[in-house]
Amino acid sequence: MSIKTCINCKAVLHGDYCHVCGEKVVSPTDFSFIKLAEQTVDVFTHLDSKLFKSFKLLLFKPGLLSTIYVEGLRKPFMKPVQIFILVNVLFFILLSDVDIFRKPSSWWFDVTSDMGLNIKAIAERKATELSRPINEIALLYEQKSKSIAKAIVLIFIPLLGLIFSVIFARKKMQIGKHLIFATHFFHSLYWSWSHGQNC
Repeated sequence: MSIKTCINCKAVLHGDYCHVCGEKVVSPTDFSFIKLAEQTVDVFTHLDSKLFKSFKLLLFKPGLLSTIYVEGLRKPFMKPVQIFILVNVLFFILLSDVDIFRKPSSWWFDVTSDMGLNIKAIAERKATELSRPINEIALLYEQKSKSIAKAIVLIFIPLLGLIFSVIFARKKMQIGKHLIFATHFFHSLYWSWSHGQNC
């Protein structure tokens, strides 16, 4: 009788799952239509459960989600990186015109406030220097500001994590815990801000 080993970590198998890494032993039934359909349904229902639990806490009790996750209760919730990716995808699809780090050119160029008039004057001077119409300068601003705003999102969470680690230095927590809180805090803030913009 041959000894079966895990295809992933080479540990000796004692059942249908590896006791070391959790890899499942493949069987012909895994590739049946019914099994694939079950796995598809399971992925969506499993994601939904984690999704709703995570976003419920993220929106209404973001500090609690961070605390629970840091204390080790992780199975019922999405990972911070998953939340980050999902929220950015959702905002890209549903709210592509909303950006917490960017104001559209119309705000700068058409606003009647002193700040808007100053920016418009600067833009008009730049347009004259470059011998280009003001609407072309506005278009250049739109293109540059969108790419810069996306980069700021990626930089903002680590920066926020560092700020929290300085503010709460007495707690002597690992930087990863501050980054988790920063991720949850940023996304609840981002959601609140964009929701307010669209109301």
